[in-house]
Amino acid sequence: MRRPLGSLRNLSLVLVLTGLGLLQTVWPSLHRGASAAMAPAASALELGPARVVAPEKLPALDELLARLGLAAEKLPVDSAFAALATVHCHSDPGEPALAESGAPGPVLMLNGFGDFHHLTYFLLERDIEPLGVPFSVVNFDAHDDSHDVGQASIDCGSWAHSALSRLDHLQRYLHVGLPHPIYRDAATWMSKAGPLAGRMDVISVEPQALFFSRPPPVDAIANTAVRRDLLSPLLGQSGVELITPTLAEMGPKLAERIPTEFVYVTVDLDVLDEADFEESGWGTGAVRTAQIVSAIQGLAAQRRLIGGDLTGYPPVFNLPPLAPPHRCERCERSYLAVATALREGLQASRSPRGPRAGAAP
Repeated sequence: MRRPLGSLRNLSLVLVLTGLGLLQTVWPSLHRGASAAMAPAASALELGPARVVAPEKLPALDELLARLGLAAEKLPVDSAFAALATVHCHSDPGEPALAESGAPGPVLMLNGFGDFHHLTYFLLERDIEPLGVPFSVVNFDAHDDSHDVGQASIDCGSWAHSALSRLDHLQRYLHVGLPHPIYRDAATWMSKAGPLAGRMDVISVEPQALFFSRPPPVDAIANTAVRRDLLSPLLGQSGVELITPTLAEMGPKLAERIPTEFVYVTVDLDVLDEADFEESGWGTGAVRTAQIVSAIQGLAAQRRLIGGDLTGYPPVFNLPPLAPPHRCERCERSYLAVATALREGLQASRSPRGPRAGAAP
């Protein structure tokens, strides 16, 4: 039997109204669930004490740790990797640089010269990624460490790119302390549409204004940079300016940029101001040791540190037989202060401490 057209319209209206009523009833709970998903959920994961390790085959590192009274177990390093890093050559990220670990878990690596900073990637791959929990990385460094040198290469300047590309549980990478502009690849790093999927955030020492004559793919900036659309009369087309925030602004609020409960902190001492560090082959930055210690303490209070490492000293070129043994008292004071802050932060993060405050998406 053919149903009259008016009856069909009435039935459709009833169905629409019913659907709207159901949506009105269900939407608040759905919305609450979505909002809750934006905040890092507290994990019941109990962490054992962090292993403190120091890589083997790194020049003068044993002598430094002995002077500072820092005890660490030996971390076997592949000889080929150590030789390549010493002369600043690339390695293959698919070839393990570290011996297999008995079990993944929290770890603090007391590293040496900055040419070995990409050991961070291999430590993340070996000890943190297998835990199976989402985590973020905060890197205090005068260099971005995020260059794309290809899938088959890794060095101290590209390890963060490799980590973001290859580690499934790494959710966000915060680079803190850049002292100079970063035009190269900046739009790619800052874009949700780029290969790093908007997971990298840049926090500089001074505000960096990055101008692009052609609007880069930053329609939805996923970080703290401020975008301003400009008109460039000289070029006859629109331009885009991105302004990065500073550590002074963000230091107390770093945790707000972290969407995960667990955080790994890595520090390259070349980020430090000359008052706290001296030139060691990679220049110096403009961050004070006290700023880094304070930031680590703040992160440990609001998130759970799952690992960390310290690199940038002692320098390779000032070692025998090239030169007499090198000592820098302010460098060693900074090394000890940051190592202590990392160790205490890891200790404070062993047990769950309830829900965390929300973070940026």
